[in-house]
Amino acid sequence: MDPRRPDLLVIAHAANRRVNRWVYRELRRRGLHIVLIVPAEIPLDDGVFKPEPQEQDDPEIVQLCMTGSSTRRWSYKGIIKLLDERQPRAVLLDLEPDSKLALQIGPWATRNGAQFYVQACETLDASILAPLKSGRWKLALRNGWLRISNMRARPHITGIFAISKPVEECMKRRGYDGRNVIAPIGVETSMFHPDAESRARVRTKLGLNKPVIAYFGRIMMEKGVALLVDALHLLRDREWQFLCEEPGSSSFGRELYALIEKLGLRDRTTFFHATHDEMPAFINAADMVAVPSITTPDFEEQFGRVVSESMACGKAVVVSTSGALPWVLGGAGAVVPMRDVASLANALAMLMDHPDYAAKLGALAAQNVRERLSIACQADIMMKQFATTGLLAGKPAVL
Repeated sequence: MDPRRPDLLVIAHAANRRVNRWVYRELRRRGLHIVLIVPAEIPLDDGVFKPEPQEQDDPEIVQLCMTGSSTRRWSYKGIIKLLDERQPRAVLLDLEPDSKLALQIGPWATRNGAQFYVQACETLDASILAPLKSGRWKLALRNGWLRISNMRARPHITGIFAISKPVEECMKRRGYDGRNVIAPIGVETSMFHPDAESRARVRTKLGLNKPVIAYFGRIMMEKGVALLVDALHLLRDREWQFLCEEPGSSSFGRELYALIEKLGLRDRTTFFHATHDEMPAFINAADMVAVPSITTPDFEEQFGRVVSESMACGKAVVVSTSGALPWVLGGAGAVVPMRDVASLANALAMLMDHPDYAAKLGALAAQNVRERLSIACQADIMMKQFATTGLLAGKPAVL
């Protein structure tokens, strides 16, 4: 074996952020030679996002210029040339199997005898008939293109790392039965864990002295945060405070501000802004966390990282039935029907009325994360799959 040749070359736009490199750090610690390919910048509505600085424990990181107008059409300038130069034993693409990058990398892997893995996140089927019936011709054409792309890429793919059970089921329907492995997005439990000191500090700083119901995550309609506000209005005669990420200036953010004002809940609401590194302290400041997401024709919860991170901090979590949320919760929390404001309010009231039960639920949630949703668990699953396909032959695996 050539010691300079990477065992695994990972192409991952998400690895621009430090948090999304943690699992690759762990795989590197276990003996894999890893190279990370990330975009030099990702266009945003208000500018561009550049990679967070490389840290000591990170694998080698190579930045390439990204092209393409949408995620499924993304590519990287010089990616095939780089693959030819580095000749990795395996490639892992953190993008769907029906993407342009999968169509580029799959044939290269087959020609060069490399294994090709895809980390998949999709839960929605690329339906053609449903959009046609509703007159959404562009979506029907897009989904037709995605189906053709999937059929072309499928023969080249060694295996799929599905981030949740619903993703695995979706991949089965796309023809990958037998090649699917569920590898949940891991939580770094050394960072996300129960922390009484940070809880007390944040609660004192923000003036939180009543039971705190929290919403963490993106401020968008599909996340169900407006439904949570409606549920809190039903509980207005109880003692509670609402902790919520800053809504921002988007149209929905302005609507959420207006709803909170209209319902007379502004004086009981505390908005905050935090980096991901600061999030454990804010999660610990809460007593319960609600993630009442809504499935739409264009959106379904593929995983729900804030759920697993809140669980890791020992919080009682209430989720809706959208996508992967109940699977991530794994019985260590409460599940309510989507869009059912009354059921959401009742679940929160029950947790407030029975704090001892909420605490036991939080402890069970933290245990659940350690046993099935940690970075170590994700790395275990990936290493086992690599061993099964022969990638680790001749290499001493570090567990």
